[in-house]
Amino acid sequence: MNKFPIHNKVVFEGQIFKIHQWEQELFDGSFTNFEGISRAPSVQILVVTEDKKLAVLEEEQPPSRHFFGLCGGQVEENEEPLECAQRELLEELGMQTQDWELYKIVENPNSKIDWDTYYFIAKNCSKTVEQTLDAGEKIKAHFLSFEDFCEKVDDENFRNEYFAEDLFRLRKDKTRMEEFEEFKKRLLQ
Repeated sequence: MNKFPIHNKVVFEGQIFKIHQWEQELFDGSFTNFEGISRAPSVQILVVTEDKKLAVLEEEQPPSRHFFGLCGGQVEENEEPLECAQRELLEELGMQTQDWELYKIVENPNSKIDWDTYYFIAKNCSKTVEQTLDAGEKIKAHFLSFEDFCEKVDDENFRNEYFAEDLFRLRKDKTRMEEFEEFKKRLLQ
């Protein structure tokens, strides 16, 4: 999805990000240059094993600090989001499943960044091979009960801020308890 005007120009293209610029008319009729950043979409996976445990990854990537997160990564060129999710599940956890569901698509709410994240639920995952991590990844998987998973998502070192905020609101807002129970059922059935 492109949030920027069609007449934008890419003025820099790195390995992950592109910088876009365009001339924009202001409310008083004058013009100025605007900028925005785009990147390939990414996927995040709510991994549920055959015995109903949820995966939280404990990771290190240079130069990042130690963090927790969901399985996932960047969609590669000519790859569909589901294909990316299947690839990342196999690489990061050595797991596979045929039971996939698109949970939601999150468009970055920041108008200066064009970046969509596809959240998938992968149920009945089972280990089929060993991890095949990138040279810059250290990943240890933790398989937790639903309650322990929710607690780990609350950890200050949990990297997926959007998901953490969304789950926190579902759990803590008394008017959304039915929605929270539906989410839990969606994962564990």
